[in-house]
Amino acid sequence: MVQQAGRLVRGPENSFTLHELPLCEGDPLDILVGLTWVSGHVHYEASDENWYCDAGLMSIPLYDRREARFRLELAHNEQGDKDDLMLAALGELGEVYEDDEWDTEEFEDEEEF
Repeated sequence: MVQQAGRLVRGPENSFTLHELPLCEGDPLDILVGLTWVSGHVHYEASDENWYCDAGLMSIPLYDRREARFRLELAHNEQGDKDDLMLAALGELGEVYEDDEWDTEEFEDEEEF
């Protein structure tokens, strides 16, 4: 899968996107802190109405134009059929899916020792 890295963009209703993919609660996300990438998960804090990247003991705030990356390209439930997602992922990798029959070979029974 293609890594999605770039700058966060603040959207309507205090939401964030990365390359037009919306961030959702619990998504795996890396945040650039200085020269180091810190891994965590997206978290919305209702008490102060801000989004964070929870990374163990740290909660790193998300803000417009902050460098971030998805660890894996996300496939949220509302994005479509599983077969369509698989075909799209193969297309991004430059692979072509061909619906061929599987090659099967029969194995001879081996004697038990």
